[in-house]
Amino acid sequence: QRSGPYVSLGHASAVCQALPADAIAAPSQPLKAAEEHVADSSHPFAAARQHLSALLTQLGVAEGERLVVRLLSPATASGGECSSMPLPLTPDHVNLIPSLEYQPLAAASKPPNQAIAAQQRYRLEPFLADNAAYVLLCRPELLDGPLDARLLLLQTLQGIQALHSTGRAHGRLSLSSLLLFDRQLVQLSAGGGGRCPDKGLDQATEEWRTGQISNLVYLLLLNRLVGRRLGDRTFAPQLPWVLDMTEPPEDAADTVEGDAAGWRDLGKTKWRLAKGDVQLDFTYRSSRPPHHISDEAMSELSVCIYLARRLPKAVLTRVVRANFEAHEYPPTLTRLVASSPDEAVPEFYTDPTVFTSCHPDMANLALPPWASDASDFISRHRAALESERASQALHHWIDLTFGCHLRGPTAVTAKNVELPHPDRPELRRCRRPQLFERPHPQRLPRAQWGSSPAAHRSPATEDLARSQDAPAASLEQAKAEDIRALGRIAVQLCLGRCFPFGPGSAAAWDAKAFMLPRAAHTFAAACLHAETGGTASANSLLASEFFSPAVREAAALLSAVHDGHPGSGVKLRRVAAWTAAKPTAPPDVMTLVVQICLQQLRQAVHDSAAAPHVTEVVGVVVG
Repeated sequence: QRSGPYVSLGHASAVCQALPADAIAAPSQPLKAAEEHVADSSHPFAAARQHLSALLTQLGVAEGERLVVRLLSPATASGGECSSMPLPLTPDHVNLIPSLEYQPLAAASKPPNQAIAAQQRYRLEPFLADNAAYVLLCRPELLDGPLDARLLLLQTLQGIQALHSTGRAHGRLSLSSLLLFDRQLVQLSAGGGGRCPDKGLDQATEEWRTGQISNLVYLLLLNRLVGRRLGDRTFAPQLPWVLDMTEPPEDAADTVEGDAAGWRDLGKTKWRLAKGDVQLDFTYRSSRPPHHISDEAMSELSVCIYLARRLPKAVLTRVVRANFEAHEYPPTLTRLVASSPDEAVPEFYTDPTVFTSCHPDMANLALPPWASDASDFISRHRAALESERASQALHHWIDLTFGCHLRGPTAVTAKNVELPHPDRPELRRCRRPQLFERPHPQRLPRAQWGSSPAAHRSPATEDLARSQDAPAASLEQAKAEDIRALGRIAVQLCLGRCFPFGPGSAAAWDAKAFMLPRAAHTFAAACLHAETGGTASANSLLASEFFSPAVREAAALLSAVHDGHPGSGVKLRRVAAWTAAKPTAPPDVMTLVVQICLQQLRQAVHDSAAAPHVTEVVGVVVG
């Protein structure tokens, strides 16, 4: 799917065994990986297992690390014959994250009813938790230095130039494409093969309001805009619990007036429903600073409890409790919903396997009595999310989660004031970024929708339809769009804010660019107005005066240190050699040297091979 899913693997060599057997037959289902999956000799990926070790080594994915597996439509794949071998996708460059495309089965080997599935390719790339969108939303202090925004842009431009020089274009460049390795090195995630860029927030909201996209797809888009990503347990997407699981949903699904048994009030936060107004009022009156909500939204603890049946015990004992006790986890979904102050994760609307335990000493998560099995529950739960009752109240939940009820007097009235953490920057990730400053519009009644409603499309099917309907861009057009996207990124990085404008909002981007200092404005304007075959190419922009000698020196340092992704010991030796060779480097660059050293020294604590170089590096840096 377009935004993931992110697959966590306990052992990298078991990636093929971890993919579900129906991944090929049902591409609309999100790919999942159970870290304790039993090998199946009849698995459709069995013939390709012998290639896995080399593939994962090439990607730099080690045991215990996470891997991203993306399901691609034929329009997003890079072309070529059907093959059971990995296909190299990105050129070898320090500012490009290594990725591979993989097509396990030839189309001819599949039955006719699975022909579309057999054309699918899978993109594999290492998982990096941080990206530029997350930094701007939750850790803006990381961009306070004099080099930071320009250094990120120069590295991004270097990655774009590497792609363009090999006859490729990214096609879907955005802030979230800028993955941050060690919080310093920019690596571009693999592009979309020339697909049309994401629409702006205003256009997506209008499409949702008129029934052109489903509730699920729209909510996942809002989550992605605030930095939440599928598979990232520390900042997972959140969807509303629309049911309390006590009653079957069908009786009241098409009514919108009054209360209904079994349905949740979307005008109140799940925290408020779990804690009660009396407790929240007392907390607000007696606390300094006044607040209603003291915990982060959708914590890693909650996610691990939700998905305990599918996560390895090593994760559960690290996050939930050091000693694994199966009886301490909610045994039924009804009790889980009632006891949790957090909203739902997408898996409860898309993935029947989350109820099945992979632990011999932990029972399956019991379903509500009205569901015959896990697939039946997922189908009816998703239908409830797309129902008229949920659709007509969902704008209230969006106001509480992403909108105008997050700040100010309306947050006090809604009992939705969050406890700030000004002295603990690491907790700023828990903040709830605000996408809407005005009340969110209500969805039109179903009778007023157009002729092709999307409420019952699966996310992957909807995404596939969009990509196949979109006209294919030429390589030169895709390259020009990459440069224009870089301009939008430059505006946001230099102003330190994310803006929800789409690529088509040229006037809005120009207005924001005018707020930049002269050098930054000149660079951003050149990018924003790039034309197909024009002068604003990656090569010409690399020579821009916007990038000072200190910025170029810092970028060269990062490239030299991280080339080949060596261990901490090698990186420390490279830093020491570079510093000794350039004793008169600009102060801002030396500040970056210190930051790199601190980052690598933290990692060297767990790397015995790096220990001998610690004293040498500290001496050089201090000198």
